[in-house]
Amino acid sequence: MNRTAILTALLPALLLTAACGAGAGQDADAPVVLGASLSLTGPLGTIGRPQQAGLERLVADVNARGGVQVGGVRRELALRVLDNRSEAAAAGQQASELILKDSAAALVGGCTPPINTPIAQIAEKNRVPLVTSCFPLGAFRDAAPAGGWTYAWDFHFEETEQARVLVEAAGLAGAAKKAALFTDNEVDGVIQRKLFRDAAVKAGYEIVGDYTFPVGQSDFSSFVNDAKRAGAEVVLGQMIPPDGIALVKQMKSLSYTPKVIGIAKAADTASWLDGLGELADNTVHNGFWVPDRARPATAAFLKAMEGRFADTASLGIAAAAYSVGEVVADALARAGSTDPEKLNEAIGATKGAFVFAEVAFGPDHTSPTPVTAEQWQDGVTRQVFPAVEGVTLRTPPLGLE
Repeated sequence: MNRTAILTALLPALLLTAACGAGAGQDADAPVVLGASLSLTGPLGTIGRPQQAGLERLVADVNARGGVQVGGVRRELALRVLDNRSEAAAAGQQASELILKDSAAALVGGCTPPINTPIAQIAEKNRVPLVTSCFPLGAFRDAAPAGGWTYAWDFHFEETEQARVLVEAAGLAGAAKKAALFTDNEVDGVIQRKLFRDAAVKAGYEIVGDYTFPVGQSDFSSFVNDAKRAGAEVVLGQMIPPDGIALVKQMKSLSYTPKVIGIAKAADTASWLDGLGELADNTVHNGFWVPDRARPATAAFLKAMEGRFADTASLGIAAAAYSVGEVVADALARAGSTDPEKLNEAIGATKGAFVFAEVAFGPDHTSPTPVTAEQWQDGVTRQVFPAVEGVTLRTPPLGLE
């Protein structure tokens, strides 16, 4: 197993022995372990690595302040990270290991429904809290067991808003009202296909192409040629980064130049720019963090992360992971205990402004956060919807001309 143990500002006491259940066998002043199964390698690696950076920063910041006050004792945090290689089965296995071997008081992080679902299922089975920020809320609700989640908590955007925002951003281009949809067959793609269609039809578009395919598909030529023949001037998609990169490259090779390409997930991180170069310019994706720079904690986070990420999406992923840790640390202090039931109850009562967003969980264990549309312009991402002063949507994608 590819194991990365992240131990930030900790003592030798962090060489914890295996125990049955979170916190078992730990001294009252031992560091509180947060366990994370992240996709540090594989097709989701460009998501997992910013998550790791955000969690590491949170642990360092908390420990620099002397740790968390838990039941009258200040306790440092310890972050244990395992690389699930973007594999769902590994994520579930690692969640069990983090609870049973590393005595994690809570699980944190994970991204996308295929990775987060098995982690959440293990949290439920072992009655240990999980807080995540990278699980679209509709998919989170759909994955819940009968009766709903008990130990899993999620703050993220609503997929209906994700689709609406991309469609409205595309409308700024003045393109012909003909759209083609490219969605894979994993949970995000299945959900987003319907929501893209609904939002586009509501906005007056004719869907002239609707293409679905398995994750990992590399040949999109028949779909691209069909969309080109149909005159689709707007392309909307949901897929993982390698697949999205392959799609745009094939658009180039087949001389297909829609006015707008909006690809969710695939275009969200720096791997898009790395994989496409100039072909990335003027492509659109979802953004999900508009930092409140007036908040001292947010300003401090931005300063600490300065220069780490070229794109705002990766910075937003790191900020969301940071706030996952903030939520758990806040709940630990309010619970005054690492007891899973007390900690879980405190997480459910969370209500406050954190670096990433305001978080207040509802009865379904979700807390909706904003979503925007961003465009790659000159090698960086800029928000184009809702409108911000001095930034306009550029068309068409430059590298396809």
